[in-house]
This record gives sequence, C-alpha cells and structure tokens, in this order.
Amino acid sequence: MENNLATFDDFAKLDVRVGTIISAQKFPEARKPAYKLEIDFGSEIGVKKSSAQITNFYESGELVGRKIIGIVNFQRSLSFGNVLKRRRIAVITR
Repeated sequence: MENNLATFDDFAKLDVRVGTIISAQKFPEARKPAYKLEIDFGSEIGVKKSSAQITNFYESGELVGRKIIGIVNFQRSLSFGNVLKRRRIAVITR
C-alpha cells in the first residue's frame, strides 16, 4: 500500500471543478445500469458528458440541477464503440 500513495504533486495535477447536471437519461447500452449525464462546468470548461452507475440511488429526474464535484482532466480512454472519451470521477452533492 505504501508504494501506491499519491503525493501532493499528484494531487496538484488534478483539475477539480464544480458542475451542475443539466441532463440525466437512461443509458441502455451500458454494461451495468447507468445514466448518461450532461454536466455544465461553466464557461471555461463548458458542458461535458459522462455516465454514472447510480440508478439504485437516484431517479433521473432527481439528478437534474444537482451540483457535482468532478475531475475534468483525466487522460482519454476507450469507451463504447471505441470512441475516445474523457474519464471523469464525480461526487454528487445533496
């Protein structure tokens, strides 16, 4: 475990932003139940798309308007249909 600890320099590289969920739709193509989200991170970042496997906790209508904290600068990765997408980790606030 000691070898996997993040340093402050690792943390400082992350671009952590607050966004507002503006759309939440069912994501039937996902391997596990999920929602497709559109998140507005403001004029500098804009609207970004992501997905969340939170269908057991929220109805899609409950998500619209909620604030989230997201990391917006993860490296790209392959996603559905071999399209490059940005990885994004987010926490939904109550």
